Amino acid sequence: MEVYSGKGHVHVAQVEAQEPVEEHEEGDEPESATSQIVLTLMRPLFNRGHTLVMDNFYNAPLLSRILKVKHKTDSMGTLRLNREFVPEGLRKKAKTNMKAGEVAFSSTKDLCVVVWMDKNVVAMISTFHQVKIGGIEKYGYYKYKPQVILDYNLSMGGIDHKDQMLQAYPIERVRNIIWYKKLFRRLLNVSVHNSFVMFNHNRTQVIGNREFRLQLAKELLQMCRPGALSRPLQPAAPAAPSQMHLPAKNERPQRCKLCHAAKVRRTTVWRCSTCAVNLCIEGCYTAYHNN
Repeated sequence: MEVYSGKGHVHVAQVEAQEPVEEHEEGDEPESATSQIVLTLMRPLFNRGHTLVMDNFYNAPLLSRILKVKHKTDSMGTLRLNREFVPEGLRKKAKTNMKAGEVAFSSTKDLCVVVWMDKNVVAMISTFHQVKIGGIEKYGYYKYKPQVILDYNLSMGGIDHKDQMLQAYPIERVRNIIWYKKLFRRLLNVSVHNSFVMFNHNRTQVIGNREFRLQLAKELLQMCRPGALSRPLQPAAPAAPSQMHLPAKNERPQRCKLCHAAKVRRTTVWRCSTCAVNLCIEGCYTAYHNN
């Protein structure tokens, strides 16, 4: 596992020791951090005929072309229209100048960029799709979509559904200065979601995500509670008034017993009602009964 630590991060090749590392010229590869992450993780799988599906955080025309031409690896996914090398005609597409269902595209021999207007503008990039319209039936209606979007939903549907479900329980929080705590909480949240999916697998009566998390929290709290005591604690019997050593006030000042023993001339109006001893209320009263 590799964690991106910011600008200047040096990527470690994710290649097993027994496999030879393919030589590559770094000058021909994109210098952006997101592209370097993709190339580093995919390097052991180059030239094997795989297809990589990515979202718009990683996709870029230059990255897709390098994967296709140099490494014989197809790619597809959503695309941000402000990426470098996106055609100028597609870069200006927005909700204001497109109608619902309208499709705009730009293609070359090895790359195709498609912009489709749904409720919002959806941009896709692919190295193996043609500009082809498909359809899907939903809620009794047949809706037409570009084929690249249908294939993307088929491949990334589980990931997008997972992100949608985790969004309702953001235990990692959006803002967190300590990055490794956010990473740990994200992994913990994903682990809980995976447990939820496995729990409902092949069950006749499935439970909801909220109910599963509540049940999990209750069981974890039950495990962490301290065990029952071997014998119940008996409440202490209240002391009798004659054994409570309450202070009482004399009619006139008397000599303090402790001060007299210390050869200090001091008088006090207080005495212990149980011991019948004259004592200064501050210091001497507590010291006498502690001894």
